[in-house]
Amino acid sequence: MSRPWIRALALCACGAVAACDKAPEPSSSNPPQAPAVSAAPVAATAASIAAVQPTVSDDDVPVPEDYIEQATKDIDAKNYKAQLDAIDKEIASPDN
Repeated sequence: MSRPWIRALALCACGAVAACDKAPEPSSSNPPQAPAVSAAPVAATAASIAAVQPTVSDDDVPVPEDYIEQATKDIDAKNYKAQLDAIDKEIASPDN
């Protein structure tokens, strides 16, 4: 190695040592606080769980059979490619 490189490395090493010697000083304006912990555990009862969970009937859940009638009206042999492209774009959009 040439002398300029050795001097540059020595200077960088000294700078790193000088920077590492300083310990971070704690901020006196905002001392760290421990999170609040509850002493008693909360017991969940079956009644409280049932009150929180929504009830959903089988009729509320959409299934493919719900859309067959509308799809046969909207899609035919002439426009199926355009409809398929529109569905692909809708699936690929980041808004979903």
